Amino acid sequence: MANEIEDHVSIVLIAEDGRVIIQRRDNITTIKYPGRCALPGGRVESGETPLEAAIRELREETGIEVANLEFLRKKREVFPNSTRADLWIYWGRYDRNQPIQSLEGQMFLAHPDEFRKLKALPGEKAVATSALKQANIGLKNVKEEIGN
Repeated sequence: MANEIEDHVSIVLIAEDGRVIIQRRDNITTIKYPGRCALPGGRVESGETPLEAAIRELREETGIEVANLEFLRKKREVFPNSTRADLWIYWGRYDRNQPIQSLEGQMFLAHPDEFRKLKALPGEKAVATSALKQANIGLKNVKEEIGN
């Protein structure tokens, strides 16, 4: 249906030094935004929750297994082909115990300053910045709890 809204996920995985896992999409015309940089993510499959999809997409694209991710927010997107989607955004910490594999596109770690200079999908930079702010709040709360 033309009016149907798809569910998609995006994952911001943050290393201790604040770098984020980024995917440079393959430069082929059969995909949306070829050659641009993006966060790992994709479509929610039938029968799975957005969180399950985020964990699956992260594994399929980077080879990284996570048990859980934190929900950041949901926003409405309209893709160039007029597809409307609810984008479920999750974030987590990358402990660097598992290597990053480039299973779809080319994966790399980028500092937020580097990410700002890359040609990225619309809205990706704002999503990454929002997750980094959330991560900093999380670190502050953890320190306060430990101190009490």
